[in-house]
Amino acid sequence: MKAAFVAACLLAASGTAAFARDQYATPLPAGAQATLVVEPGPPNPKYAGPGMALVPGTSFLIFQAKGGNIFLGAILGQMRVKAKSKDLANKSVAGYLEVDLPAIAATSLAAAGASAEAKDGAYTIKPFGFIQQCDEDEMYRVSIAYDVKGPGGKSAWHGRYVAHLTNPIPYAHFHAPTDALIAEFAADLTRAADMATQLLQRDMRGEVPVTGRDVKVGSLNFICNKMGAMGMYTSAKEFQLGKTRVLEERDGNIVLSMGYNPNMMLYGLHTMARSQVHKLD
Repeated sequence: MKAAFVAACLLAASGTAAFARDQYATPLPAGAQATLVVEPGPPNPKYAGPGMALVPGTSFLIFQAKGGNIFLGAILGQMRVKAKSKDLANKSVAGYLEVDLPAIAATSLAAAGASAEAKDGAYTIKPFGFIQQCDEDEMYRVSIAYDVKGPGGKSAWHGRYVAHLTNPIPYAHFHAPTDALIAEFAADLTRAADMATQLLQRDMRGEVPVTGRDVKVGSLNFICNKMGAMGMYTSAKEFQLGKTRVLEERDGNIVLSMGYNPNMMLYGLHTMARSQVHKLD
């Protein structure tokens, strides 16, 4: 009951607790003429949606679903989940998460003309990672996100480009990886960073369709813990999210646009292997 209830709370919080409306990302307004600047430092805490915690000294946000209870209500449930996620974050500093995500992202983004020096009128890119602890199959799933803000203060354009790593990490390896496993993770993260960079570049060139087919999507990269409460559950492998559009399917990959709160990991354009999506209708 606990994990399932909290997962449901996270979806409910999409339009409430995070204090922003659900929305689809729009194409980057300046297109190919945009000046890009990579912003250093960890992600803004507001992107640590309900239940997520920042792994100290890194740019990874991590989430686990334990700790909530339907009798506590959404707010207290989220607080307990956040506390347990923070404990998990503190235990996850070494090993896999020693890999330098910002450096990998900066190297990839340099190919798109992104600079490390602040410039007036620039679009700023904040790279960070999402990690989900998935009880359903005892795996950790990772994605890399480029959160992009345009000039203009509070009314500035806001987009996000997310690429999902191909290989989940088994529970048994997560806290004690070998050097070889860490190298494999770094390579997987580099491939995902390049996918996110290419998606950003294609959006700037107007090559990503603006709209697409409305679908319900099921992927353990989005929801990987069972949903429900009081003994009535839906397996994560059966659960489907709405507010999703298929923009493109080609070369074994898929691009999805997800119309959620910008303070949730679901927001933005997502690219992944088509095989990582188990339901699409």
